[in-house]
Amino acid sequence: VGRVAEAVSSNIILVKNDTLITPPFSEYGIDGVMKKVLFQKASAYGYKVEEYPIYPEDLYSCDEVWLTNVMKGIQWVGDYRGKSFGNSVATNIISLLNNSL
Repeated sequence: VGRVAEAVSSNIILVKNDTLITPPFSEYGIDGVMKKVLFQKASAYGYKVEEYPIYPEDLYSCDEVWLTNVMKGIQWVGDYRGKSFGNSVATNIISLLNNSL
């Protein structure tokens, strides 16, 4: 198997070229409420959202990595095994979400 389904009590979302990517529920991850809301809102804000299996090597080719859950919202990952990630899309999405409340 060798694919990434989730993090500890969090969904994982990759950002690549302003596209939000997460593993489908069929990958046995958490069917998270925060992920559902985030994908609905991001799509409404013009971001492309996709679901497909994520492999560990995908973490090295993306621009951002987020962990999401209802307790902490969006947490961006700063680095993974020497690969540094930005947070500009995360910052923008958080701002959009906060302003829509």
